[in-house]
Amino acid sequence: MSSATTRGTAVRGRVLSAAQSVFAARGFDAGSLNDVAEQAGMSRHNLLYYYPSKKQLLVALLEARDADFDARLQWMESPSHLSYDDFVQRLVELMPAIYADRELVLLYHRLTIEAADPDHPAHEWVLSRYRRTRAAARRVVEDAIAHDVLSPDLDIDGLVAALLGAIEGIEAQWLVEPELDWNRATGALLALMRLATKPN
Repeated sequence: MSSATTRGTAVRGRVLSAAQSVFAARGFDAGSLNDVAEQAGMSRHNLLYYYPSKKQLLVALLEARDADFDARLQWMESPSHLSYDDFVQRLVELMPAIYADRELVLLYHRLTIEAADPDHPAHEWVLSRYRRTRAAARRVVEDAIAHDVLSPDLDIDGLVAALLGAIEGIEAQWLVEPELDWNRATGALLALMRLATKPN
């Protein structure tokens, strides 16, 4: 890799990191390219060389975050190798990594609110993220029902939507009140998930 390519990759990484900070703190609509450039320690002109518009910058940021999301979701997309109890345990293990990055959690929540507008550039990304997460969780629940771990009378779609809503609801409370014991709240939620299993 040439020194110019290495430098360009480093600059893009710095810009995306700055964009995450700005959009998390102010939202995409209120955060400006000038804000991002200042945060990245460069001129607006230089920033535009790498990302010609704010929309292109957001798309690049979301694509980078997608790579992280794919890695985190991968274990959920192989339900044949994942029991319901394993699923709950993996959620327990995933939570500290999520709460370790407050800025990223804040970015997701801000974008979710703004992307309720169908014309927002992040709308399709947020919609796809929700659908993929629910679909992955749905496959695990279906597998648990097939193996007689959960009752076949469960409303599967309602359950996975409620689970995602509960997890994000805890995040939202923690963003407003950082001293909230998210670990305790999440633990109570996952205990309820285990109580939903059929007795042996």
